[in-house]
Amino acid sequence: ARDQPGFFSDTPWVNHEDAVFAKFYFEAYDNWASGARSQVPQAWLIAFDSAANKRVTSTGNLLLGMNAHINRDLPYTVAGIGISTPDGQSRKPDHNKVNEFLNTVVQPLLAELTTRYDPSIVNLVTPYGVGYTGLFQTIAAWRELAWRNAELLAAAPTPQLRAVIAAEVELNAATQATLLATANAYLPPLITSGPRDAFCATHHSLPPPMPYAFGTPSAY
Repeated sequence: ARDQPGFFSDTPWVNHEDAVFAKFYFEAYDNWASGARSQVPQAWLIAFDSAANKRVTSTGNLLLGMNAHINRDLPYTVAGIGISTPDGQSRKPDHNKVNEFLNTVVQPLLAELTTRYDPSIVNLVTPYGVGYTGLFQTIAAWRELAWRNAELLAAAPTPQLRAVIAAEVELNAATQATLLATANAYLPPLITSGPRDAFCATHHSLPPPMPYAFGTPSAY
């Protein structure tokens, strides 16, 4: 999408958005991995802990990561880099264009997850539907909410009001994470991570995937 002339009206802005967006994830993970738990947003804390402790299914891991990154990180990203052009035009059209290429990669994403980590993820159930369609609808809905929250953050007339809005962003993402973790929890002894662990053990020799969907920090 980045390399298609005319796909975005401002490709450098989109590239910058992606780099800032990625940084939020890397900082959250680095703080979690180093034990600086107070520096990790609650939505990410739930996502990382759930993965490390094998509390949730692969669907749960996927949705928890998406929730923290979109519902929590994305509003700050967009508000921070600017929701309008220098002449006052909204950047929402480029934000929406991202959905177009996401729609093309969700199905290959699920195929890769199935091959690399857990065949059962093909039975994915999301808050907005089932399978590929449900996952994309979830992404699109969360991205729309993220934009609206970015607008509120950007328009806040005082630091105090912005802090109130930011607290709402954090609470919403954390609440979603709690609900997702509960809905996708393993239920031992009936349902455990055993089959998934066995599958991963026999497929561990696959080349590791990129740590972030659109590249590493050095790419920017």
